[in-house]
Amino acid sequence: MKIKSYICFFVLFIFLTLPGVAYSKETTLEYKPTNPPEQLNLTLDKSIELAKDYSPVIKMDKEKIGNARMQAHQVSGYLVPHLNWQSTYTELKSAPTIMIPGVGKVSTGYKTTYDHRAVLTYDFDVWRKIWEQRSAAWLNVREAEENYRSAVQNLTYQVTSAYFQCLQAEDNVASQESDLKQIEEQLRVTQAMYNAGTAAKIDVLRVEVSLAQIKQNLLDAENQRDLSYSSLNNLIGYPMNTKLVLAKDQDVPNITGSVDDLTAKAVSFRPDLRSVRFAAEAAKKLIWVAKTQRLPDFSVTAYKEWVDNTFFPDNQDWGAVVQMTIPIYDGGVIRSQVQQAIIAYRTQKDYERQVFDQVKLDVKQAILNLSSAKQRIDTIAQSVSEAEESLRLARVRYQAGVNTISEVLDAEAQLSTSQTQYAQAKFDYQVAKASLYKAIGLD
Repeated sequence: MKIKSYICFFVLFIFLTLPGVAYSKETTLEYKPTNPPEQLNLTLDKSIELAKDYSPVIKMDKEKIGNARMQAHQVSGYLVPHLNWQSTYTELKSAPTIMIPGVGKVSTGYKTTYDHRAVLTYDFDVWRKIWEQRSAAWLNVREAEENYRSAVQNLTYQVTSAYFQCLQAEDNVASQESDLKQIEEQLRVTQAMYNAGTAAKIDVLRVEVSLAQIKQNLLDAENQRDLSYSSLNNLIGYPMNTKLVLAKDQDVPNITGSVDDLTAKAVSFRPDLRSVRFAAEAAKKLIWVAKTQRLPDFSVTAYKEWVDNTFFPDNQDWGAVVQMTIPIYDGGVIRSQVQQAIIAYRTQKDYERQVFDQVKLDVKQAILNLSSAKQRIDTIAQSVSEAEESLRLARVRYQAGVNTISEVLDAEAQLSTSQTQYAQAKFDYQVAKASLYKAIGLD
């Protein structure tokens, strides 16, 4: 009956300890899509979602959250009693004996000995040292979560910028193609006028030079467009040669509010600021943890033991030990640890103030950039209309023999510049709105 009881106890103990040694299946992190299509239709939101799915930076920050949680659980484990099972097998050449006068040799043990022991240990957290460590560890979890949010917001801004960079590059290519058609038409008209004797040969040559320059500009614009699409492909995790078809009717939502209101939101929502605040709180708790090293520690150890010369011993014993440890002299180790904890907390608070000031500056700068970008769109749109009218008049005057070909070419160059500036202004406006989202800390 006793043997069956020991077997049941041993099996139950192994079952209870299995979670601690269980095999943990590793999850494979996917950084690239499998079987990517040759062509991909994208909106801005879809681009951002793809980037979140395949970004290695996002995945690493997510893993850091899991690691921080495991560290917090590890510290929590010190708050509960620990139960261990110890089994010892001893084989001697001969059983130990002692000589007793008048009696002879008397056995004091066994040649073969089995010793099974269940040991329960518990450290009393009298001074809340472990509780403060646990609290600091969970603050580190929240810090990791805010770092993850910050990484997501940075990635969102990068994808938004890359998306509209592609649209801007498309506009630049379209503008250069339009310029090419116009200059080719101008060359046809100038050549016809030269053949009719109403234009000089130098006019034809100057238009041909401008044509060569515009062809080079078109080639540069196409190269820039290809590079922009490759950058976007890289962000969303797709091969760089994947053809992307972007929806052009995309717009970053507007954010309204005064500088003070938006700054207040940023102070509440910015993940990088929240992250350093959690780090400062954790550092403050570790000061108390360091100070408790000077205080006595209390622990208890209890055991139940089975010893005999069979695998399932009949001899039983138990014992318990209560221990108190008082630090008396450590050569200044604890004092140094306390000072390090204090310095770490002060450093973290200084960094928090630095980030706080940077948040306010980022919001103000983003608001000013947004206002400036919106004004530039209205101004440059007007300049494009004026440049188109100026070019029309210059061509009419040239064909009427009133002005030279230089005025026509200058007007065409001015129109091309205005169109490029307009595409840049539209890009700057969308990126400025995305930058304001990032400055406030909104998802």
